[in-house]
Amino acid sequence: MPPTTDNGDSPSLPGTGKTVLVTGAAGYVATHCIVDLIGRGFDVVAFDNYSNSVRNQEDKALNKPEAILRIQRMTGKEIPFEEVDMRDPVELKKAIAKVGI
Repeated sequence: MPPTTDNGDSPSLPGTGKTVLVTGAAGYVATHCIVDLIGRGFDVVAFDNYSNSVRNQEDKALNKPEAILRIQRMTGKEIPFEEVDMRDPVELKKAIAKVGI
């Protein structure tokens, strides 16, 4: 069953109306999930703490893992990304507010 708001309506989010937060987003399994989600019409927001991923070495100003940049090139979709450790509730709250989910 799809998520609903308190009044029973579908949630109002930008894009398709379906947004998924993917944690560990630069990892092997997550990157495949992101490609599949985008292919199914979902918007994706990506969080990762770089513990097991590679920062983009070509242009550090892009501030996204190489895996996320490759997915963006493959799909033509911009993927909002935040570097955050899910174990840090203060930083997690800031990241969630920043991306608007």
